[in-house]
Amino acid sequence: MLGYVFMQKALLVGFLVSLAIPLVGQVLVLRKYSMLGDALSHGALAGVCFGLIVGINPTIAATIIAVFLSFAVTVVGRKMRENSEIAIAIIMSLGVGIAGILSGFIDSSVSITSFLFGSIVAISQGEFYTVVVLSLLVIGLCYIFYYQFMFYSFNELEAGRNGVNVKAINFLFTVMVGLTIAISARIVGALIISSLLVIPVACGLLLSKSYKSNMLTAMALSSLFTLGGITMSFYFDLRPGGTIVVFACLTLIAIMTFQHFQKNNR
Repeated sequence: MLGYVFMQKALLVGFLVSLAIPLVGQVLVLRKYSMLGDALSHGALAGVCFGLIVGINPTIAATIIAVFLSFAVTVVGRKMRENSEIAIAIIMSLGVGIAGILSGFIDSSVSITSFLFGSIVAISQGEFYTVVVLSLLVIGLCYIFYYQFMFYSFNELEAGRNGVNVKAINFLFTVMVGLTIAISARIVGALIISSLLVIPVACGLLLSKSYKSNMLTAMALSSLFTLGGITMSFYFDLRPGGTIVVFACLTLIAIMTFQHFQKNNR
C-alpha cells in the first residue's frame, strides 16, 4: 500500500485531519452543538458546487462558505436564544437548498459525489497542500489557546469572569469550525463528517475522566479510525469515508458493550 504515492498522501492528510477534528469536536460536544457539524457540512456542499462551476479549488470555496455559515449560525442563534438549535436546522436547509440549485449547473456528478461520500485517495496536489496547511493551522490554534477553549467549552460566563476574551475566542472558534468542516468533507464526505466530529469524542467521554485526557483519547482514536479505515478501504476496495465512520461506530459500540458487561459483573 505504501508503494503508491496517492496512498502516502492519503495517509498523511488523513492523519493530520484526524488530529484536528476531535479538537474542534470536543468543544462542540461540550457546548451541546454536536449537530452544528452536520449543518455546516451540508452547507459546505454549496461552496463545493460553486467552486466546480467557476473553476476554483472546491476545498477553498467550501472553506469560505463553511466559515460564513458558521458565523450565520451564531448570529441566528443569538436572535433566537430560547430556540437556538433552530438556527442549525435553518442554516442546514439553506446550504442544502443552494447546493441543490448549483448542482444543476455542474456537467458531471462525479466531482460532487466525491465530496458527498469522501474521496481522500483522489485529492489533487492543490487540495493536498490546502488540507495540510489548514489542518496544521487548526491544531496550532488549539494548542495556543488550549486553556481559553477549555473554559469556553464548559461555561462561557465563567470563562469571561476568569479573564478569557469570550468574543475573540468565539470568533476564533467559529472560524476553526468552518475550516475543519471544509477540510474534512474531502476525507469522509459531507454527509457523514458529523460522525467523525462526535464519535471519537463520545468514545473519549466513556474512557476518560478529564478534559485533557478526553481530548488526547479522542485524538488517538480518531487517528486509529482514519488510518485504519483508509487501510481497510484499500485492501477491501471500499469507500474510505464510509469505512472510517463504520469502524468508528463499531468501536463505540464495542466500548459501550464492554463497559456494560464490566458493570454487571461487579
